[in-house]
Amino acid sequence: MRPGCGSVFGLPTLNPDCQWTAAPTGDADVCTDMCIGHTGRTGHMTFLREFSEVAVVERAQ
Repeated sequence: MRPGCGSVFGLPTLNPDCQWTAAPTGDADVCTDMCIGHTGRTGHMTFLREFSEVAVVERAQ
């Protein structure tokens, strides 16, 4: 994988009264740990798993 490319994970809570979102990270396990911590503090148990990737495409000569 080229530098500057990779996956980004984010997980906002689906609780309508809460604006919390896990900070963007390239590590799904770190993102999950942030959600576990939020659940422990608030009892919120549902999150929207968001995933995006960046790719650099070069034309072959």
